[in-house]
Amino acid sequence: MKKSLRKGYFHLELNHEYGLDTIGAEAAEVELKEGVAIFRAKLKPASENQILDVVDCKKQSFKNVECFSFIDEHIRKGISSFVKTNKAKIKSWCIEIDYEKKYNFSCEIQPMNPDGVIFHVVSS
Repeated sequence: MKKSLRKGYFHLELNHEYGLDTIGAEAAEVELKEGVAIFRAKLKPASENQILDVVDCKKQSFKNVECFSFIDEHIRKGISSFVKTNKAKIKSWCIEIDYEKKYNFSCEIQPMNPDGVIFHVVSS
């Protein structure tokens, strides 16, 4: 069961050992599949600087990223609703980043007030 969270543009933060990169993204959705809640987003860099940042992360298959986060009230409310509906079925979380191909990371999810969420990467 997929739930669209935002079709339009938002900013996704990629936190890594050298700092933080803010990259444009779109098509946020969440899906429950065999006990795994999967948050998906397509990266859409909007400037030359964002393109350089995402290419640097892509060179390492995004394995340098320690956590992904965003602040977006609409997406946060959608995730909260999804969790309330499926809490008993969710065994773990995964984040899927789509940039020229799909990259998947097991993660732990943490709310970030007032309207954000952090996905801490535990394995890729």
